[in-house]
Formats: sequence, structure tokens, C-alpha cells
Amino acid sequence: MVDDARARLSIPDSEFLEWRAKALNNKPTGQESTPDIVAVRELHEEAVRVANEHRKTMLPSDSEYRVEHHTVPVENGFITVRCIIPVSKDGAEGTFPVLVHFHGGGWIYGSIESDDVLLKYVSVSHRVSVVNVSYRLAPEHPYPTPNKDCYAAVKWAADNTTLLGADLKKGFIVSGLSAGGNAAAVIARWARDDPFFKDRPLTGQIIQIPALLSHYNVPEKYKAEVSACREEFKDSEFLGLKDLNLIGMVYKPVKDDPNAWPLLHSEHSNLPPAALQVCGMDILRDDGLVYERELRAAGVKTQLFVYPGVPHWFEMISPNITLARRWVDDYKKSVQWLLDGAV
Repeated sequence: MVDDARARLSIPDSEFLEWRAKALNNKPTGQESTPDIVAVRELHEEAVRVANEHRKTMLPSDSEYRVEHHTVPVENGFITVRCIIPVSKDGAEGTFPVLVHFHGGGWIYGSIESDDVLLKYVSVSHRVSVVNVSYRLAPEHPYPTPNKDCYAAVKWAADNTTLLGADLKKGFIVSGLSAGGNAAAVIARWARDDPFFKDRPLTGQIIQIPALLSHYNVPEKYKAEVSACREEFKDSEFLGLKDLNLIGMVYKPVKDDPNAWPLLHSEHSNLPPAALQVCGMDILRDDGLVYERELRAAGVKTQLFVYPGVPHWFEMISPNITLARRWVDDYKKSVQWLLDGAV
């Protein structure tokens, strides 16, 4: 992306500016050297509660879906998944495609409540069985546990299609936001190379505002974009350098491990089609822009949606602005595009 186009992405959206002060009051953060993780999580859950109040008009009728919670065995423990399964219309639909979703929160906070309303909406509107994953969080469970939990949940979904009323041949998508977007990108690659998925491959990935490179290890070829973006938004109130430092301190990812940071891989071929959502004033903006370009260059089908003038996670902190509604519409378009075979 040329410099003038990038500069336009950084012009604040006028509607978002009206929400900014209120958004800052609800911002989940923890920038102290010894943050109170419990307090950070509680603040985030309150922000989610407020956002979901605004989103509740999206909720379908309870009669249109059912919710089941299941326990998934993982390394040294168990996690919970929330399954959202459409109710068949007149019993005529048979089976559904599957979408496995990973919430955001810097691997430190967040829960299956974060995207619950949107996922229920998409489950009904697109006739998809959704698996919403409650993976374990740092600091109790640092890298690589969260992404390994997410991968175990994807395998669980593949092995439990009867329970989900699903047929993976109709679609098998991974989806995630922020830290969850990292998980979706990582898992798409793991699944590509895993014989477990030979006869039931992933058919798509939705990667939202992802972290795809360590702040402490940006390859030279990406520095003009990624490092410049990190510098431009280092003082952002919504996700800045102090937040990235906190994540590094608590989550403890290995800075030069491609299994942690997908953009460190030298090749990106034969991955499933990918839809990416990127915010113009996000410190992680160019992670997504560069990754989409690399995927496309490797022959992977892509869709890219960019939201100028708004920061990381704007759709939660300002859910009623025009760009937030567009964000939801684009997520729905992404799901449908992947279900249609990325054509």
C-alpha cells in the first residue's frame, strides 16, 4: 500500500471521534509493570456486556437455534466450547457447515461471551454450526497453550460432526479476532500440514485485526510497513506499545517462532481461502495488510476489508457507528464467500 493511501487510513473517522471519550472509559487495558490481570479481565467483561446490550437487536429468536456446552480434553486439562446449532426448518435441512471461532483479548482476557451475539446471528442467518472456544489464558497458561487449546477444539469439531449436526464437506471454517485472529492463521497452517485433516480439510479462514509478528522481531523486508505502523500508533489509547509489552511479558511468546507468528514463515501456499478485516488506526494494521498480500502472492484466494480511521477493536467500543455496522456485514459476507467456495 502506497504512503498516501496508508496516510488516508490514519485520518480519524468522525463518528468514532464522537464515541472516543466513552470508549476510553470502557477500554480493557493493563499497562503497569505488574498489572492486575483480574481487574483487566473484569473491565473487559464489562465492556463486552455493554457492547452486547447494543448488539442484542441482532439476536435471533431462541427457537431458531440451540446452545450446548461441551468439555474438550486438551493437554494437561480440559476446556469448554459453546456450540450454537441452527434449528432445522421443518426438518428439511439435514446437516450444516462448521465454523470454529476464537475470541480476542491478547491471550490474557476475553471469553466466549465476547462474540456471542454475532455468532448466534451468523449461525442462524447462514445456517452454520458454530463452535465458540473458551481457550485457557495467560499468565496461568502462557504460550503456546492458548493456540494449542484452539487446535484441539478444531480437531474435536472434526470428530463430533454428528453432535454438531454438521457435514464438513459443506464448509469447515476457522475464525478469530485479534489474538484469536492469530490463532486462526496459525491453525490454518497447522491443519494444512496435519494428516488428521487429509480427508476433512479446512475450507476457509477469517482473520480479524490479527497480531502476526512479534514487536521484537520484525523481518527486514517488513520493517518499512510493519515497524512504521507500530511506531505511528505506539501511543494509541486502545492498543499501543505498552499493551504489546504487557502481552509479551504475560503471554511469553517466542519472538522468532513461526508457530507463534505466521508472517515469519517463508511460504504461504496451499492455505485455505482467507478473509481479513483490518483497522486503519490499529497498531496491528500492517500485520493484516502484509499477510493478505503474502497470501495472495502465494496463490491463496483472499478478501480484504479495511476500516479507515478507527482503532483496534473499534466495533466493540463503538458498536453503533456506520463502520461497526459495516464490520458486521463484512464478517457475514466473509462467511458466505467461504461457504460459496471463495468464488
